[in-house]
Amino acid sequence: MKILLTNRTWIKEEIKQEVIDELTKEPEEPELTVDNYDYKTDPDTIEVKINEDNLDEYFDVRIVQTSKGTYSIRTHSLMYDKGYVAVGMEDCNFSLRAVGYEMEGVIYHMADDPGNNSYSDSPFNVEVAHGFTSEENAKEFFKNINEYYPRSNKKSRCPYLSGNAIWVGFNDLATTHPELAAQWHPTLNGGLTPKDVSKGKHKKVLWILPYDDPITGEHFDFIWDEYVYVRVQKNIGCPYLSGHRVWKGFNDLAKRQPELAKQWHPTKNGELTTEMVTEGHNKKVWWLYPYDDPKTGIHYDFEWDDTIPHRISGRECPFLSGRRVWVGFNDLAFTHPDLAAQWHPTKNKKLTPYDVSRGYDKKVWWLLSFDDVKTGKHYDFEWKEYIYVRIKEGIGCPYLSGHRVWEGYNDLLSSNPELAKEFDLEKNMKHASEYGKGSADKVWWKCSKCGHTWFGSIVKRAYGRGCSKCSRR
Repeated sequence: MKILLTNRTWIKEEIKQEVIDELTKEPEEPELTVDNYDYKTDPDTIEVKINEDNLDEYFDVRIVQTSKGTYSIRTHSLMYDKGYVAVGMEDCNFSLRAVGYEMEGVIYHMADDPGNNSYSDSPFNVEVAHGFTSEENAKEFFKNINEYYPRSNKKSRCPYLSGNAIWVGFNDLATTHPELAAQWHPTLNGGLTPKDVSKGKHKKVLWILPYDDPITGEHFDFIWDEYVYVRVQKNIGCPYLSGHRVWKGFNDLAKRQPELAKQWHPTKNGELTTEMVTEGHNKKVWWLYPYDDPKTGIHYDFEWDDTIPHRISGRECPFLSGRRVWVGFNDLAFTHPDLAAQWHPTKNKKLTPYDVSRGYDKKVWWLLSFDDVKTGKHYDFEWKEYIYVRIKEGIGCPYLSGHRVWEGYNDLLSSNPELAKEFDLEKNMKHASEYGKGSADKVWWKCSKCGHTWFGSIVKRAYGRGCSKCSRR
């Protein structure tokens, strides 16, 4: 059996010879060869052949799984990659490691207290790091490296209680979880059985669950792969019954929702088909809905993206419902060109009548150009209002209807200057130009004849009601 002795820093010629002398001394006297070794240029090529008869004792070694998912062997705080065994030398200024091939690990440890960072002439004590009594045992160890978790110190620890080894009838899966063992695939696990693994097995195996669909009466033999420990710890059952995986002909969309599957877009979903997703698929997919407008006779092929659960819950075509806009079908410019003509060209930023439908839920700016035939004046009335309010309630320009005040057009001062003369400027907080000529608001008035003041509505004064004190004379 072969190992490589390699240094972490620098190997002096005399130290190298002491290592060779120590490894070749009595009683074993193993055969030793050093092939093409140049310690100055190639310090990692010492090849030593070791007699396997020394594999007779357990030493302090621990195997751990790193964050990257690879396995390392740790001993005396030294860590190396998978397939390596840490080796230290007593009272020396360098450390060695015995590199076992992945399937034939020679597990030697140099001395009991490695890495003292000082060199002396003390002898090197060769001890065995793992108690393998044969090459087959060593091979089996590396073959199942992800199962083996040996002691972290020299004190005794039962591997069956810790789950590091299997005792049939005590900690094997067939004993601890017979309901899971019943779902173990009998032929696709390469000879591995529930009696060969524990509940903490970090390896995917194949499972099988016979199932009779109570709705269709069809029989299924569900097969899937999953880690043993995941099924135990997270209580995970069949992924096809739970909808986490797809079994064609059982829980795929084409089987469960055939009418909805007809609206699946044939080209925009890549290679994904209705037979590859379940009803719970939570990523957006593309849909296609052909539609002939009964009013205009125009044909449309509506396309949009949405999740399958949303579609199942009742979301129909968003263009027919008005939640999205399809230019030439439900945009404001197409459905209400008269309103679109009053769309403000600058105050709605980049939004246009082609981007919104009648159900748009935000106020937008409008513009109406108006020439007063009485005065000959031109006005550009601007205001904000919801689209649906203008459509549903038939609301036109609020200045022409008198619902809002445009100074210089329908305010009290400009439309009824004679009445505005009796507007009490001292008692009113607002100016007469801020009230409409037919406003129902009550304001303070001051009689231009007697100086009497009173509180009354603008609209009543506009219809002729004057000073009450003067009327009693």
